[in-house]
Amino acid sequence: MRMLLTLALLAGGLSAQTSQPQHKGGAIHGTVRNILGEPMAGVRVSAAYGGDPKNIMLGEMRISVRAAPTVVCATDESGRYHLRNLPAAPYRVRTDRDSTSATPHAIRIDGDEDLTLDLVVPASPQISGRVLDENGKPAVDAFVWLLKPELVRGVLNLFALGPFVTHKDGSYSIAEELESDRRYFLLADRDIPKDIESGEAIAVPTYYPTARRMDLSTAIELTPGENRQKVDIRIASAPVYCVAGKIHGTDFYKIQDEEIAGSRIVRVQGVADAQGSYSACGLAAGTYHLIADRTYKEFTIFDANLEHVDLSTELPPFRVSVAWSDPAEARPQPKFDERTTAALRSLASAAGLGDALSDDELADVARRTAQGGLTGSEFGHQLSAMDVAERRSLMGTLLNRGTSLSVTLSGAYQQNVEMSAQIPSSFDLAKGILPGDYTVDAALIGLTAYVKEINYGGVNVTDGIVHVLPGVPGTLQLRLARDVSTLAVKVTDSEGNPVLGSTVIAVPDRATTADQVSQLAVRGQTDQMGNYSPTPVAPGKYRVLATSQSIRWNVPEDLEKVMAVLFQASSVEVQPNGSAQITVQPIPIY
Repeated sequence: MRMLLTLALLAGGLSAQTSQPQHKGGAIHGTVRNILGEPMAGVRVSAAYGGDPKNIMLGEMRISVRAAPTVVCATDESGRYHLRNLPAAPYRVRTDRDSTSATPHAIRIDGDEDLTLDLVVPASPQISGRVLDENGKPAVDAFVWLLKPELVRGVLNLFALGPFVTHKDGSYSIAEELESDRRYFLLADRDIPKDIESGEAIAVPTYYPTARRMDLSTAIELTPGENRQKVDIRIASAPVYCVAGKIHGTDFYKIQDEEIAGSRIVRVQGVADAQGSYSACGLAAGTYHLIADRTYKEFTIFDANLEHVDLSTELPPFRVSVAWSDPAEARPQPKFDERTTAALRSLASAAGLGDALSDDELADVARRTAQGGLTGSEFGHQLSAMDVAERRSLMGTLLNRGTSLSVTLSGAYQQNVEMSAQIPSSFDLAKGILPGDYTVDAALIGLTAYVKEINYGGVNVTDGIVHVLPGVPGTLQLRLARDVSTLAVKVTDSEGNPVLGSTVIAVPDRATTADQVSQLAVRGQTDQMGNYSPTPVAPGKYRVLATSQSIRWNVPEDLEKVMAVLFQASSVEVQPNGSAQITVQPIPIY
């Protein structure tokens, strides 16, 4: 793990395209047209520095210095663009209309030259069709949702675009935010009628073309510029039932299908009464999430009403434990000076923790004070009564004392939980944690190390994804190690020439799915000499490949293509505290 600081040094103070260049430099100009040859106005063209940042070391901190800016301009009514005032450097030119999987144009500015580069952009993909009811007639004012799966650091999220409302003939059309070469799912739905009786058959959410479940539906994948028509959805009908219970801690609730839980699409929502009782109808057989304050309870309806589906918004305890895998790797914690010790004992007493504290107990008070974990009116009064300069000095001492670890849990309902911890330490999150899947990211401050082992609920987590179940207490254990390794990759063409701007991917052997590649792969671009050296990596076996094609790291389909070509990757093993070098040639991944 590492702490990485990127400084953008803008040559000549240039951060965007200006009409009058402030000093002489190179330029790139040309015309942007679509695939029909028509000039495209208002297209943003960017030239980004195409090499890797230069790395320097400041103590044990790696600082990355980027040597040239990104310059942007928009095409005029004739589709012309002109990027001026470019310092000598390699650049990668692309437009905001390009597919995210398109390879940017590599071009190099050596001096005051004005280079010509004409660009072709695809037309936007489109989807259109009709929504029909269970009798085959047009469904007027029905809702159509476009569902887009994305991987965020190994956690699969489902994003919903819409709703798009059908017209009098049941037709709909979608032409916004669509990308080519990726899978989408379509869902049609109608408002739930009032006064539904249990067992009554009504229209239920239906996936294209007629499926009740997303895993049984047909995905839609568009080619660049494709206008997919007659994508018709026939809404199914099914008997619906009611669910009832009590909600503790809040009154507002919503119910979502399990497959789209966490998205914007809500099947039923309402407000519990003063006693917390609720009742909701209109649910067909299936699995659902009852959600309140983002906590949830999963329940399944078969062929009858459900009662006593209760939910408490109080989160169960969540404990974090941090330690070294090998205790010999630990650095001794510096002792507090007399002034800091006196301030901490005073704060501990104000927080009701007593006066006679051991060194370990005092260190825990320091950690909790730095993280805002101590509360109470007396503690707050004691802290606010301190001189401002003294309080700032105290907090600075606590935050920068020895080696600390910054931990981020991200993923569930796009929720982030950030914390910092001394090593070793063990503590509870004051407010618990919402249920769901989380990616664990950790960065050490003060030295170079990595997370060697993650354990949650007594089970070793090999893919870095922690599954937090609703209502179940859990302990997250992190074991750290300092035996980091160095990996150097060189990318050349078939004649041995270095390849600039190639994407290098190093995948640990234990990654066997697209989700794991999203979470565990180390990646970056080669510099002018075709070299890429990631910051220190965990020792082990890696499969290394390079490609000149762009990869959308949030798109599952792109990562599945990476998985499909891993058999062509070169294998390398880096030993603990060792280094390894490898040379590869770019390969196509699609």
